Amino acid sequence: MPDSQPLTIKSATRAEVVAETLQRVRSRDLGSQTKVIDQPWSARTRLLLNIGIYQGDYLPNGSLVTVAGGFWGAEPGPHLIDVEGEVLAALEDEQKVRQANNRPTILLFDAARTGMAWIRSELVWAQRLAMRLPDTTPFVGAAVMTPKLDDPDVGISLGVRENLSDQDRAAVDDLAHRLGLTGV
Repeated sequence: MPDSQPLTIKSATRAEVVAETLQRVRSRDLGSQTKVIDQPWSARTRLLLNIGIYQGDYLPNGSLVTVAGGFWGAEPGPHLIDVEGEVLAALEDEQKVRQANNRPTILLFDAARTGMAWIRSELVWAQRLAMRLPDTTPFVGAAVMTPKLDDPDVGISLGVRENLSDQDRAAVDDLAHRLGLTGV
């Protein structure tokens, strides 16, 4: 968590912070540390970034990405990029790939425990999934369930790969219509 809202954290600095944080996680260096980020180009020449690493509860079927506190601008981007990364990583799971090679498959992910995944609109989720799905995947698409604080229903956003056959596209469109999905 930064001590003030940063205008930007340059990509090289961000990569350095991520590398240092990963090293701390791997070595189980728990607790909170403050990283000083120099910003000579900014009116605030120094940013203090507090990075806390804590042992989480065991979640046998829980999320691989969680976030505690803080927003990153209009959307909590860095952690949602991590969530997207976990979705894409699941597309490489051998058992799931075998299934997708045997029948048209849409992978559905529950984003309930991924921090503020609900803050991203269903349309944006669908667009991001469609944009990031590789054309080479055997999956028809990927969908994310995002429960919201003010809605008893769970939103489902569907992104499909761009190079679908006409038959698969028609089937996805029919499914999306019947289920009331937000899709691209």
